[in-house]
Amino acid sequence: VLKDGREMVLGGTNDVDRGHKGVAVFLPHLGSAEVDWENVTRVTFSKPPPSRKYSDYDGGQRLRGTVRSTTGGVHAGEIVWDRDETFTWESLDGEAHAIEYAVRFEKVRSVTPKGPASAEIRLTDGQVLVLSGTNDVSDSNRGVLVRGKRGDETIEVTLDWSSIVSVEFDQPDSTPDE
Repeated sequence: VLKDGREMVLGGTNDVDRGHKGVAVFLPHLGSAEVDWENVTRVTFSKPPPSRKYSDYDGGQRLRGTVRSTTGGVHAGEIVWDRDETFTWESLDGEAHAIEYAVRFEKVRSVTPKGPASAEIRLTDGQVLVLSGTNDVSDSNRGVLVRGKRGDETIEVTLDWSSIVSVEFDQPDSTPDE
């Protein structure tokens, strides 16, 4: 349906048939979401939100937070997620309801594993997603490394998925200066 109300039926190109790979949507409050073409019933275009200004970007910060383990341990400090995500601009990936999410870590308040194949992701705006289907949110996770200080000594602890009770990320305005 065009803006003027006229309707057109298109075909013969992977822009509108089964050859289409899917629709990716930028979500300012989250990151991005991608829906396979077979699950799309309608796409409505609207005016995009205003772009972030250059001054809105801080270049990202290192992930920091507190990890609670099944043994009762509490480990606080810098976090390396799945052995490869280290900064707030990187994404925690997972699937829910046939949608693939890439959630910027700056939007993640906490992660709570929900068994071997999924996790509850609590966002900074209060929304909750239960994601599965990737190593970021399952027992395929290669480990969460926490690098903290005990006096002058740097302590590194790596926890596997099954030993994590929860991860609470520091928010940028509460991140202590080093």
